[in-house]
Amino acid sequence: MVDYPANWYGPAIEAGLRPIRLGAGTKHCLGGPWESNILSSVEAVRAAFTQGFNVGFLLVGKEGIYPNALGIWVNDIDSQTALDHFGDAPFTLMVSRNHPAKRHLYGRLPDPSMPRHTSLIRNSHDVKLNGIVVGPGSVHKEGGIYEAFQRNTVTGVWQPWDGTPIRWDALPVIDPTPYMPPPKMIMLSVPQACVAKHVAGDEWVFQDTGSLEAPEVPFATATGDPITLSYRGEAYIRNRIRCNIFSKSGNGGRATLLVIATHLVRYLRLPPNKVMDLLVHPVHGESRCWNNQCIDAKTKEPYPWSYKELESAIAAAQCYIPAYGVMEYKRLERIKAANERLVDFWILLGYIPPQPEPMPAMSAQEVYNTFLELYSVDPTGCSYRRFACAFQKARRGGLVRLINARGGGRKKLRYYRGINHELLDLALEFRSEEEAEGPNAA
Repeated sequence: MVDYPANWYGPAIEAGLRPIRLGAGTKHCLGGPWESNILSSVEAVRAAFTQGFNVGFLLVGKEGIYPNALGIWVNDIDSQTALDHFGDAPFTLMVSRNHPAKRHLYGRLPDPSMPRHTSLIRNSHDVKLNGIVVGPGSVHKEGGIYEAFQRNTVTGVWQPWDGTPIRWDALPVIDPTPYMPPPKMIMLSVPQACVAKHVAGDEWVFQDTGSLEAPEVPFATATGDPITLSYRGEAYIRNRIRCNIFSKSGNGGRATLLVIATHLVRYLRLPPNKVMDLLVHPVHGESRCWNNQCIDAKTKEPYPWSYKELESAIAAAQCYIPAYGVMEYKRLERIKAANERLVDFWILLGYIPPQPEPMPAMSAQEVYNTFLELYSVDPTGCSYRRFACAFQKARRGGLVRLINARGGGRKKLRYYRGINHELLDLALEFRSEEEAEGPNAA
């Protein structure tokens, strides 16, 4: 039987990669930030497997924390369509649970210092440049063990890895760009829907050539009552007018119209007749409507859409995904993830023992920066204001067991008494020991 801890993870640690302890049957950390789950030795990896945990690699943490110097990245194939489209060459190292299509293909970046952004192409494949990828020896949630395979250099056939220590610096250098989808403002969610709505021709169908299957991209919609949404629709069109965002025939004019219609129909959820009014009638504060200011890109002469064309675009918009809604969904997900880590941070503060006078102190900004670094949180997902408000709310609710959090003028937090970096390190040790002992510890 292959000794994964010694022959796979051992050379990986020497090459600068960082094994991560994952929950049993999952691809996620058991609790706390990635950094607190790093396995720094073969013995630690072996112990994690013995205790029933999964183990993976941290390719790169958020904000570039813990970069791997070799630029290891993974093309995570999730469908037969993606496998048929891309193939698995020139990759020579693979991790799979013996699924006919799903596989993790390992390569090295041409430039290890390049920005790391993982691209998810739902139901197709993932281009994983950062974050965590599950490793061999781990158990899949649906059953089956992840195993390593190497390509036979003569026959080109994948063969089970024989246990020879991996030379990570010898993996082929592969550019991830061809596997990434091109940026697209709008994506067709259900192609058949356009046909069902009798949309005129293919002129409104802007297929995303990077997607191998109909994308299933989650997106948020605007909240509020119909009157509020109507006001927001007027403000959106007024902003298009004042920013000179009109359709220009011969220069992406149809895409411009469809982006606007999709925002009104799908994100703001306005009825078709209201969307038509916003396009063909002046909104509050404007003397001319949006449609009448559309032009021919070559002659610069007015070239408005016909009523039938606008009606067709509004119908087609029902089938598309609003770009703003996708961004809003991602923002809300970042906030949700940050809130979950905030709760964990409050619990961590509860492990700090009471300190005698004079107590150590950290400024509120220092505590915030420590939270971002400790939990690998992007500031866009948790601003300083959000952090400070959450801290005060947690204190009032009794979740934060920390005394003497002092404030300044206008209730702005200035510094926290009873906390510093040394005490945070001590709290991490206390919690790690408690988790290691388990719930049955005396």
